[in-house]
Amino acid sequence: MNDRERSVNRDLQILGDAYRLGQIQREEYRARRRHVLATLTAGGDPDSTRRPMAGSPVETIRAPRPPAGEAGVQLPTPAASGAETSPRTSRKYGLLLVIGLLLAAAAIALALVLLKTSEPLPAVSSASSADDPLAELDAATARFSEQDDWRPAAIDAWMTRWQQLEPDLRGAALARPTLQQLHDQAVYKRSVRRALAAPDAVPEAGVDAAGDAIERLLHALDGAS
Repeated sequence: MNDRERSVNRDLQILGDAYRLGQIQREEYRARRRHVLATLTAGGDPDSTRRPMAGSPVETIRAPRPPAGEAGVQLPTPAASGAETSPRTSRKYGLLLVIGLLLAAAAIALALVLLKTSEPLPAVSSASSADDPLAELDAATARFSEQDDWRPAAIDAWMTRWQQLEPDLRGAALARPTLQQLHDQAVYKRSVRRALAAPDAVPEAGVDAAGDAIERLLHALDGAS
């Protein structure tokens, strides 16, 4: 974990504590959380050998520039460089760029998911479960996040518990920090699956059972059901 990831993890923890203590509203909490996450997925490190690609939340490796002015080094003239460029070389660089983009996206998404799963989750006591109708859902959501089991069966088990709630309780549950954290984990899981898929692949319903289950979970956590 680098300094940027530790800083983002600390900011998210402080933001979550402020929300749980009622110091900020739900809309402000979600807006600030997206802003903090954007600094990690879109921000670059000026001391590293990586720079962000335009229009992309990930980074690619920048090839080192050849030393200029060294003794015995013959730099090519612009005319010679243009003569050596060929369509085959362009395709080769394009393929390397795509591979680097996919690897960087997968690494960043995985790091963010690990950060989320390492955060302490609020404990639910047996005494409060009698007074809070959402206590059992909070406990089930906390166990789901800790186990990090994204198989369709595990997701469907959580969805069954969700469907058993009354509509007004679902609306109240969406404001719980445990469900906000589960939503973030699902978004990262989806981004990892998309990054590892073929660049020209078109998602088809029923082909990827795990991916479809994650989409159903996000559909519910977005307040659509």
